[in-house]
Amino acid sequence: MKRGLTVVLAALVLLTGCELRYRAISKLDITDAESLYLAPEARGTGNVMFKITKEGAIVEVSYTSNSGIKASTKRLKPEAIYHANDEYMVVVFRNYSIACLVSKKTGAVYSLENVGVPNDYQLMFVNSSPVLSDGKNNIYFKTKSYNPDNPDKWNELYRIDVSNPEKVTAKPLTGPQDNQIDAFAVDPAGNVVYNYPNGTRLAFADGGFANCNDTSYWTAPDGKLYCGGSLIYRLDIDGKNVAETEYGRLNLYNSHIYIYVDSYYLTMGGRAYILYRDGQLFEVYNPEGKPHLVEGVPALTNIQAVTQSEEELFIAGESNDEPRVIRVNPVTGDWSDLYTPGDYEVYNMVYAGGRLTVNAMRMNDGTIIMGELDETGEMKVLDETSNSKVLYLTRIR
Repeated sequence: MKRGLTVVLAALVLLTGCELRYRAISKLDITDAESLYLAPEARGTGNVMFKITKEGAIVEVSYTSNSGIKASTKRLKPEAIYHANDEYMVVVFRNYSIACLVSKKTGAVYSLENVGVPNDYQLMFVNSSPVLSDGKNNIYFKTKSYNPDNPDKWNELYRIDVSNPEKVTAKPLTGPQDNQIDAFAVDPAGNVVYNYPNGTRLAFADGGFANCNDTSYWTAPDGKLYCGGSLIYRLDIDGKNVAETEYGRLNLYNSHIYIYVDSYYLTMGGRAYILYRDGQLFEVYNPEGKPHLVEGVPALTNIQAVTQSEEELFIAGESNDEPRVIRVNPVTGDWSDLYTPGDYEVYNMVYAGGRLTVNAMRMNDGTIIMGELDETGEMKVLDETSNSKVLYLTRIR
């Protein structure tokens, strides 16, 4: 079954950038980092950036200024770290007023002053990054600030060409009257679907628009955009022609109708999964074309964090009022507790370099630690001096 879409054509204006380097920073010391995170500065005046190295050590990240001086990142007041693509991440500083493009390989820092600061409000999924990418390594984000050339239009959505980071250029993607952009998704070809107060649009990679029927979208491992709830559709795009083709059906409760609300989206092994806020895990894309509930997995409540290895999902939440982390093979449905339920309350976690690093409260004494959980559930404490919840625990390799 195919559902037609109304096609709307509009011109898009190229916004060119100039060579602007953020004046204080030339480099972040992250060449040996597997992951990064932010922790509150001891005096409570801002955040400090830390890295987890390839050896599993936690080290405060320093920066090099344009004059060659090294200093702590607490001077910069980092606010957010966003994965952008395989080559770059976006780091936000000083009360979300400055955004920089950072090379994951070299740590070199480039200005995004001519674009703006990514807006992380209203994303498709809990774990969605506000910065997305396509198959050409262009990055996409909506901005926090309004367009000074058009004060009535704010939360602008941009495609950003970072092929020359010294001269980043950006192209606005939204329709002339489309204000207050909310959640959006991007496919490898550069087609973008976005929500705004009056509905949902598809912005074609080479210009023009189509009106869409749903509000929940994701990019599956086949490179196509999908949407829906109980009934899942695939967007088949050919030039300016687009149709929603029925892909499959899920048996959902009423609480699942708005598929993205408080849910997590993950891909692994050529399959895609949505973990609902009530702990139900659904496979929403697979090579067989049969979306389904992953049977037998405990439905955790109050989910705090989700991460993945190449074959397993790690889900932190609660069961019977006890904090718990389970590891799940979503293909087979096999699962197990990672540690004795009730030992740790996990707030954040990331799997990188073959290690699962967690930010958790040790329940027997209330200390908040950074630690590494091994295959047997043994916790190796990496740091317990900061005794704080961390922000933006992000894998960069």
